[in-house]
Amino acid sequence: AHQVMPVRRRSWNHSGFVVGDGERAFHAVLPEPTDTPVAVVFQFHGLGDTTDNFKQAFTPNPNDPDWPVVVITPTSRQLMPWSDPVGLEWEMFGGPDNGEIAMVQAVLGCLARDYTLDRAHLHALGFSAGAIQTNLVHSAMPEVFASTLAWSGAWFNDPEQVDGVNVPDTFPIAFDWPDLEPPRDPVGGALLLTRGGEADTFDLLGQPLIDFDASVQLAVPFLLDAGRTVVECVHDRGHQPHPDVFSDDVIAAFFQDHPADAPSPWVDDGLPGALGSSCTVHTPE
Repeated sequence: AHQVMPVRRRSWNHSGFVVGDGERAFHAVLPEPTDTPVAVVFQFHGLGDTTDNFKQAFTPNPNDPDWPVVVITPTSRQLMPWSDPVGLEWEMFGGPDNGEIAMVQAVLGCLARDYTLDRAHLHALGFSAGAIQTNLVHSAMPEVFASTLAWSGAWFNDPEQVDGVNVPDTFPIAFDWPDLEPPRDPVGGALLLTRGGEADTFDLLGQPLIDFDASVQLAVPFLLDAGRTVVECVHDRGHQPHPDVFSDDVIAAFFQDHPADAPSPWVDDGLPGALGSSCTVHTPE
């Protein structure tokens, strides 16, 4: 059933949002009612983080007359490899009945009752486990999410990246991501990936689990082969968001410049000044 969202409040926490047989929670930043189609950005936090903290990752003006935007920061179910369903903060290992995908679809459906959604500007971003979840959202809904931003993530529909995950024998995890289908529009959208050098790694229970720097390097050719334009940004501060990409202005510029139905202007016009020294635009052949 449709759940009415109060559109006159700019920022609010919502719990008890029914998705399937369960309930989910999220923080929402909403524009005032407008005749202009609104963009939507989902942002997924990393392992051990909270919605209240990560809602500060991207805080644009929701009532920007040129780009009104809804920002949704979901609350994870704090999943672990030994939980049911299996996950790592998010249900990020995939599966046909993935709860995170169902939650995103339900929120979009509800928003569409109160707003006219700008279908060319539905985006997602995330860090670490949240970056992997962001990549899963793109993989499961490529016709919906054209442009996404992942700080230190991986793609588990790429066998080479899966082979790089050091899964403990006590936690037999099945990676079940959909194949990466062609993009919604051959010339639209882009993916921004960041990596933090040799210290951009993550351990689980004292055991190395994943090298994000290596995963992102593998992701670039994998995504190019799938027809995506990729902006790769490199820093040397380890497992944290890229400092030049962790700003409202840069995130907004990336999403605004990369709708689903237009080529990347960054290919011909160059990168914004803040990104020029650490980022590279890769285009498919």
